[in-house]
Amino acid sequence: MLRLSCLIGYALLLSPAVVGQSVLIQFNGHVVASDAAATPVAFASVYNKTLRTGTVANHEGFFSLVARPGDSIEFTSIGFKARTVVVPDVGRQTSYTTVVAMEPDVRTLPETRIYPWLSKEQFRQAFVYMPIPDDAMSVLEKNLDADLMAALGKELNDPDLRTKQMLQSYANSYYYLGQYQPMPILSPTAWMQFFDMLRSGALKK
Repeated sequence: MLRLSCLIGYALLLSPAVVGQSVLIQFNGHVVASDAAATPVAFASVYNKTLRTGTVANHEGFFSLVARPGDSIEFTSIGFKARTVVVPDVGRQTSYTTVVAMEPDVRTLPETRIYPWLSKEQFRQAFVYMPIPDDAMSVLEKNLDADLMAALGKELNDPDLRTKQMLQSYANSYYYLGQYQPMPILSPTAWMQFFDMLRSGALKK
């Protein structure tokens, strides 16, 4: 009876299932997001839950670690749902390569409002003494104030008029370029117009 038990135990140890569990393979893969563009998941954590070993994918999502057929490999990354992949039986192969697609985990945080008051009493006081803004009519009356309009009229100039005056001054300077510009006080025509205005009484006004 003892010999029979030993033979059965030896046969179980040599069975393909038991032998397959001790075979180590190189488990390689590429971690991507489950979107249309298959965006690589950079620096995803790869953990062998069976052997308690792990690694980290590179910036392009590629990883490689030693595993056995039947081991459970867990993939985690911030912003994605965790996924577990079981290493399949690859027979006599010494490596296995796969693509692991991870589903995005989008979480919406609740709204947070930040107020400048430390307590309800401070808010109540600020609300009571809050200055009330002017309505549209009050703003219009302030903008059309006579003193304000007069002050703006002294400071503001018509751009079209200023442009014409500047161009005229340039034209006059170019016209008398290289010679003396005549002065109205020395013009005989100007003196004749002056005496005519004296005789007609136009200057009395």
